Amino acid sequence: MNRRLTVGSILLISFLLIVGTSLILTASDGPQYGGTLRCALASEPGKLDMQLDSGVAASIPARHILEGLFAFDASYTPQPMLAESWELDSTGTVATFHLRHGVLFQNGKEMTSADVVASLNRWGQYGLTSAALWSHVADLAALDDYTVQLTLDEPFAPMTTYLANIYGGPSIYPAEIVSKAGDQPLAPEDVIGTGPYKFAEWKGGDYILLERFDDYVPSSMPASGFAGKKVAYFDKLQFFFVAEDNARLVGIQSGTYDYVANIPNDLYANVEGDANIVPIITDHPPIYPIALINNRNSLIANNYRLKQAIMTALDFNAIMLAGYGDPTFWSLNPSYFAPGIRWYTEDAGTGLYNANDQRRHGRWRSMPDTTTNRSASSLPRT
Repeated sequence: MNRRLTVGSILLISFLLIVGTSLILTASDGPQYGGTLRCALASEPGKLDMQLDSGVAASIPARHILEGLFAFDASYTPQPMLAESWELDSTGTVATFHLRHGVLFQNGKEMTSADVVASLNRWGQYGLTSAALWSHVADLAALDDYTVQLTLDEPFAPMTTYLANIYGGPSIYPAEIVSKAGDQPLAPEDVIGTGPYKFAEWKGGDYILLERFDDYVPSSMPASGFAGKKVAYFDKLQFFFVAEDNARLVGIQSGTYDYVANIPNDLYANVEGDANIVPIITDHPPIYPIALINNRNSLIANNYRLKQAIMTALDFNAIMLAGYGDPTFWSLNPSYFAPGIRWYTEDAGTGLYNANDQRRHGRWRSMPDTTTNRSASSLPRT
């Protein structure tokens, strides 16, 4: 069995562990069930209650336990998950979600609209990423056991994006659990969701252990990204906390771990060509952008021409070579979002991006700023 490690972004891990496990357990007669997948994480999570945690380390095991009304597909487009379908009225302010029937929580209880309303209300009040959406929520109600209606004070285009997010996002729990929890993180044994694995054990400083939830009810939609049908091939998933990069590397080389995350780029040469290890370099979404971010109170906060001057003058190739080295692990793009993500804009900022033109920088600097602050996608072409 080939072992796997990731070089670069780790957001793809959960998709591979569940949806892509046939890549790991493969025989001549197809995917096999059974066994324990041993995964080495770079850090120990603080909690598994994803409404109150936005960390990647927590999300890796939590994705196998928890689900939401929506999930991101391979192009990061929100798709119904616990919702069977949904519609938005003509005003763009009333969203009606029709829930899947027969979905079970890992405590054996069927999920209904009461659980969804309780979970969304808790997230709206205490969730780490709820403010932008919840500031527009006028009403949330269960119309029947399988129908939930969300009323906004005005249209909010990224609504389903917020509902699909797991990082501090609206995971759905049993109503009796979230109603008691309030703003306090759920204990690991109370992190009960509708996913294909259930919490079994957390040994502090060592590992988190999940076991297959045999009564899991998968979506009928084709698997795509974090959305669609999930298949729990393994009996157990064991997530070890291994802070040292070299320890994770040696662990996968020795067969101690089957899958490791966050291997630094400069260690890639140690496994390149190893027939027993499959490096995964995430040259596709989801990946992290490296961007220059200015403080809203800084000199350039509202000085659009100065921003243009900086963009025009900088040599981004030199910056990335100095900061990240081998171009195998990075690429330049003027769009904030990477190709393959639905928000990607092919020609965003192409006129000035990476021009490395110091003379033009001087001309921009000498001109008075009479423009307002705009996004990079509106930069003029030259």
